Amino acid sequence: LSVMLPEWEGRQNRLPEWQILDPIELTAANSTKLTRQDDLSILAEGPVGQGTYTIKAATNLTGITGIRLEALPDDRLPKKGPGRAADGNFVLTEFEVAAAPKSDAAQSRPIVLDLAQADYSQGSYDVVSAIDGLQLPNANGWGVAGQTGASHAAVFQPQFPILGIGETLLTFQFQHKFQDGNFNLGKFRLSVTNSPAPFPITTPPAPIQAILDKKREERSDEDKQQLLTYFREINPRLKKLQAALETTKQPRPTDPKLLELRNALMKASEPILVDLELKQLREDFALSDSQLKTNRLTAVQDLAWALINTPAFLFNH
Repeated sequence: LSVMLPEWEGRQNRLPEWQILDPIELTAANSTKLTRQDDLSILAEGPVGQGTYTIKAATNLTGITGIRLEALPDDRLPKKGPGRAADGNFVLTEFEVAAAPKSDAAQSRPIVLDLAQADYSQGSYDVVSAIDGLQLPNANGWGVAGQTGASHAAVFQPQFPILGIGETLLTFQFQHKFQDGNFNLGKFRLSVTNSPAPFPITTPPAPIQAILDKKREERSDEDKQQLLTYFREINPRLKKLQAALETTKQPRPTDPKLLELRNALMKASEPILVDLELKQLREDFALSDSQLKTNRLTAVQDLAWALINTPAFLFNH
């Protein structure tokens, strides 16, 4: 962190330089009408339903390190939006990006987005779930319930900078899969940057800005510690690494095959209950075997049995 901090401090007096993209192709799979506005934002009107917005734009920026999505309010939207639901909310289930040379769109390749942050996310609709590869009907995607009717911004970082020679054609897909079917984005705008990360979503708080305004040699150890703490809090890549570290500390789940073998061993170790009929047969066999070994005793027993069951014997006694 102490190595990374100076790089961030080196641009302390300027925010990331965002280039607003001018959309050149707008389509929606659910028959929604997408219209380019004068400020290069995009307004959605007409039918609402589950579906995909596809936006294409060209840029000559190379080494793109961040993509910004602004969700914008508008009087033409319910509750001013920025979504199209009755309460002004939206759920962006998945945000996908692909890039290709503008001269050869057939070479389009998907861009892996591994970091996402937003100025606000509602409960179980955190912006990070908009790049998790899932398209679930609920509790998945970026939403802003609780703070509708206002502007919001999300920044997505590619796993590697998006390089390009000449103009690059970027294709953005907005997946709206929320079960209600009405929670689509109403107005939004796209920008890109090749400034170094991290990208503060909001203006630094006054105490931090006051420290940043000082010359580096004038900052106290306490000032440096405050900057370091703030850097940790706004750096999504660090948060992701910390989460991964915590995951590695958790006990590993038991392998299902190993569990199956353990259960089989326990069952095999249990004493086998002898069948009652088999037990009787064994006892009868043992008795017969012992009788065969003592023929004289067996003969006497047979004679006694015959006598006591003879009518004449019974009559005389």
